[in-house]
Amino acid sequence: MKVSIIIPTHNDFEYLPRVIWGLFDVIWENATCEFILVNDGSVNPNGSLMDIRQTSYTVEVLCKVIDNPGNFGVGYSFDRGVSEAQGDIVILTACDIFPKGDNWLKDVIDAVQSHPNEIGCCTTLGLSPDNLDMKHPNKLYYGAELLWTYEGYKEEWKSKLLRSDGHYNSILNGQWNDTFKSWEPYKISCLMGGFYFCTKEFYVRMHGFDTYKGDRFRGHMKWGHLEPMLSLKAEMYGEGIRLYPEIEVGHIFNRKVDGARSGEYQYWNKLWMAYTMLEESFRDELRDYLTPNLYYNIAQHWIRQHKHVINETRQRNIREARLINKPKK
Repeated sequence: MKVSIIIPTHNDFEYLPRVIWGLFDVIWENATCEFILVNDGSVNPNGSLMDIRQTSYTVEVLCKVIDNPGNFGVGYSFDRGVSEAQGDIVILTACDIFPKGDNWLKDVIDAVQSHPNEIGCCTTLGLSPDNLDMKHPNKLYYGAELLWTYEGYKEEWKSKLLRSDGHYNSILNGQWNDTFKSWEPYKISCLMGGFYFCTKEFYVRMHGFDTYKGDRFRGHMKWGHLEPMLSLKAEMYGEGIRLYPEIEVGHIFNRKVDGARSGEYQYWNKLWMAYTMLEESFRDELRDYLTPNLYYNIAQHWIRQHKHVINETRQRNIREARLINKPKK
């Protein structure tokens, strides 16, 4: 069983060597792995990326660097990395995430083999640049995003904001949350944490983030807020998402990185998801939820410019995933 670990980066090399060597240290002895680093248009990549590009590894562990033709975003980078992956299982992660313990890779493989038609995520322990110790509590990171499934979303989506549901807070708080008692895998509504895994076949079936070399304005753009899009795709094309609390990673939050989370791109990502994957009534609700501002207007302008691409994508989603008439499970 071969595993492909895909790590995009854009002008962000501060922790990359530590992440890479940490991953190498815990490779499960019965698995063969490859690392695919996707350099997303970085300006003057520093020595750490060059060292990785020039280093030879054992037959069991291969590492290669892919250079995007420009800064096309994390969705494009994941799609491109998966397209060149040789593994049966793909892990999508970031250059500031550190898996914890010695058995995480075996646990990931077991999880994916048990649920090949799902995408998995894990417990995330919040780290900060001044504290990378996963053995001690850190300042908790909170963000808010729409967390919902296709079934029942009209009644439930407003109540499933991260701050209003401790069940989802536990994904980020991990073992430091005293109310988080169960370590059994369970279904959730939206991916969180930045460390995801599934079969390559399932990712391809979902069409990834629908990013194409010829049209950078398809699917997910730039960096940040990719989880809702892939979450809904997992519901459309498979059985959804499962959280594995026993798999833990540390994630360095609250870092400002060049090119990350520009406001107009966040709105684009949400609107693209709404227009290509949601019924019209809920799409209008989501549009009302997004407060109109300059970034919103820019994203709406892009949406209008790419109406033909949106219509094509939406028709494909309806045809292939039968989104509109999806039967209840």
